[in-house]
Amino acid sequence: MRAGEQKTFADVHTRIAMQLTMQSRARAWHQYMQLLAGQTLIEGIDLDTADTPLVQ
Repeated sequence: MRAGEQKTFADVHTRIAMQLTMQSRARAWHQYMQLLAGQTLIEGIDLDTADTPLVQ
């Protein structure tokens, strides 16, 4: 196993911010798709849906 090097916050803050942004965007898209699925009538498949915009 290779010993790691501890980086400073200045070295990693941009990457951390990008990762948090991507996670937030992915969660928002998932919730949006749940809302759309909750507003449709699709037969023969069980979708994870939301009836209100208050999804978590």
